[in-house]
Amino acid sequence: MGGSARGRRPKAAAGALRYEHRPRVRGTGRVKARRGKRDFVVGSLFVASVVGLIVLLAVLDRAWGDATWRWAADRWPGGAYGFAVCLGVAAPCLFAVSLWALSGTTRRSWRTGPARALARAVLAVATAAPLLPFVTLAWNATDDGEGRAGSRNGPPSWAFRHCPWLWLVGLATTVVTVAALVALAVMVVRRRPDPAPPDTAKP
Repeated sequence: MGGSARGRRPKAAAGALRYEHRPRVRGTGRVKARRGKRDFVVGSLFVASVVGLIVLLAVLDRAWGDATWRWAADRWPGGAYGFAVCLGVAAPCLFAVSLWALSGTTRRSWRTGPARALARAVLAVATAAPLLPFVTLAWNATDDGEGRAGSRNGPPSWAFRHCPWLWLVGLATTVVTVAALVALAVMVVRRRPDPAPPDTAKP
């Protein structure tokens, strides 16, 4: 009897055997529905923006792509190739300035200094807007008359017929400019003084 009594395990309390019942959070279905609608709206706006940008590029290309390259070939120093070099330098610089301006338009910046944040936002838009014509001219310089999907689209652009290496000159200049900007940014970051450690010595 003594051995069998020792081998028995103590019974668990009645409260320990009960599973904790967590009340169901109300409104979870509504939150998921709102998130689904928001994702759908954001996706639709993104697709519409991409399609609109492609259409705008095509319109600008037909409107003044050839005319701009002809003007550059006749009046710009160095001709069309000199103009391509200038575009290859200016586009990365404008893009870098636009990114720097956007870094000062965070939610915290709008709260602490709304005037400065507004100025940075205006600067970001002003430096990003010229990038669209630059992309249009680059698109025009690579127009060989073949459709982007392989179908015939018509005669090649004036720039491709008379200056077929414009795209290569512009691309090489852009790569060199980006490398120079990255090197300059690294130098600036390295020259910044390190923040002084807090003084923990007791008086």
